[in-house]
Amino acid sequence: MKKNCLYERSLGKWVQYDEATYLALRRDRIGKRTRMCREKRCFQPIELLWQCDGMCEDCAHFKKKEVSWDMKVGGSDDLTLGEALPDRVDHEESCVQKMYAEDVMKRLDEIMPFARKVGELRLQGKSDREIALIMGMSRTSMYRKLEKAKAILRAEFGEI
Repeated sequence: MKKNCLYERSLGKWVQYDEATYLALRRDRIGKRTRMCREKRCFQPIELLWQCDGMCEDCAHFKKKEVSWDMKVGGSDDLTLGEALPDRVDHEESCVQKMYAEDVMKRLDEIMPFARKVGELRLQGKSDREIALIMGMSRTSMYRKLEKAKAILRAEFGEI
């Protein structure tokens, strides 16, 4: 075996490195393997340690972290995952909210067909001036149309 060689599992062969790179890679791999063993996530047999390349997530001897309801969350010693999550999801309420949003968007499309395009352009980070130019109207005109659409939607759907 040549000096300063490490096994690269992804290549399936030994690779020779310069002294500094070899020492840095070796230190990183040993450190990561030590942490994974301490966390009881690395189960590579001792006779195969030469194959460890520090890429634990891709290794057959790596145990993914398990999630349980008793797991501590949020950096708190008191709060568990089971306590942090809501007791139950109200599927009926979720469906009602979705239908409400669909009704509002349908009505908005009727009142102001270009409203979705304005929204998409705003999400792209365009300024109101740029959006107005793209839509072929003045910024003031665009504002007036948006305010009129909001007023109609508030009258029909309440506060949105």
